[in-house]
Amino acid sequence: MLFSLITPEKSLLEVEASLITAPGVEGEFGAMDGHAPFVSLLKSGIITVEAADGAISRVAVDGGVAEVTSGRFVVLTERARVVDGISVEDALAEIAVASAA
Repeated sequence: MLFSLITPEKSLLEVEASLITAPGVEGEFGAMDGHAPFVSLLKSGIITVEAADGAISRVAVDGGVAEVTSGRFVVLTERARVVDGISVEDALAEIAVASAA
């Protein structure tokens, strides 16, 4: 299943995935290749993407929309940040900047 995460500025992540979990407004949900099609609103939280090779990526999103089809999982969001490898200091600095805006 192809996972794509798109913000107004750029396509942030595109990877072949075996499992994706996302924070839906009605609760967390997951999808795998062959899943029945649906659309869901997302709340702020972490999307976890398990790539076909077993690598795991985590992306923080500030809400958005997810569209799932049998071979694709697309997320459209205003803001997102890959959180793999981010330091606590960087995360706190980003929170402070976002809170001041």
